[in-house]
Amino acid sequence: FELNGIDLHWDNTCNFKCVYCNASQSSLIAQEQGIAINRTDHNNIDKIIALIKKNQHVMKEIYFSGGEPLLVKHNVKLLREITNTQLPIRINSNISQTVDTNPVFTELKRFNNVLWTVSAECQGEQFNYVRNGGNWDQFLHNLNTVKALGHQVRLNLVWFVANVTSMFNTIEYFVKEHGIRDITINQLAGHDYLRARHAPADLKQQAQEQLDRLLASGLIEEKSNVWYNIARCSRELEIAESDPVGYAEYFDRLDQLRGTDWRQVFPELVV
Repeated sequence: FELNGIDLHWDNTCNFKCVYCNASQSSLIAQEQGIAINRTDHNNIDKIIALIKKNQHVMKEIYFSGGEPLLVKHNVKLLREITNTQLPIRINSNISQTVDTNPVFTELKRFNNVLWTVSAECQGEQFNYVRNGGNWDQFLHNLNTVKALGHQVRLNLVWFVANVTSMFNTIEYFVKEHGIRDITINQLAGHDYLRARHAPADLKQQAQEQLDRLLASGLIEEKSNVWYNIARCSRELEIAESDPVGYAEYFDRLDQLRGTDWRQVFPELVV
């Protein structure tokens, strides 16, 4: 047996409470909801690290997930055991840490074939609200630091009611300003009342117009995976459902817990 690849999801340690996320993916949300956090047994951690070290010259990929993998100390221990700097590394990160001093990031700088999947479905104040715990300016600083290493970057977005129109502008921004063309759009799973279909009708119409404009702009290669990802958003907009009460009640509950104000950040959603 030769280990071909591995997805390392040690635990849900995270410093974000993204509005569409859940306790299984974020330790802070679990804490907020009074849910116990399950962590990987240390004996299993040592066995997994030994297995990866043994197979590092035949493996095709290590994928670091979370939670937030830059916060998981086991990743430092693992990376220090790997001498094959050509081993493909894939990491799904919110890149919110101070990368100049983060020990996981320091180890990753040794590797030549690294793909960062970074998440940002909004910009500015909306980014800070949706990705609670994050800071837009810090995100951009760290993104530029990653790019300066020559590492690859993939943009990961969740499309839902809060960014039903702004997501397409966000995609355009990252293509134009950061040259990122590897883009994944995720339709929201769970929290059904937050799906884009529940946006007010006028916003859904605006979203369709922006979608059409982006596809016609030439920024996205026609018939590419990204192009089809964007085009498929039309299916969600065509669904006649609209339930502003559902998302309003959900955001109200979050605001009470977190001291935020969704009506100020997303006034267009107020009906």
